[in-house]
Amino acid sequence: MTGLESIKTLVQVLVIIIVLAVFLEMLLPSSQMQDYVKMVMGLLVIIVVL
Repeated sequence: MTGLESIKTLVQVLVIIIVLAVFLEMLLPSSQMQDYVKMVMGLLVIIVVL
């Protein structure tokens, strides 16, 4: 896998995680749960980047 392909894959995974986070945030009524989802999705983004 070349460097360009790996960057493309990384961007695709990040976009999927961010879209999922926004979708879950819209579905959850409680602000406490929204904060929890934001934290978990932020951790997932950090893990994917590392």
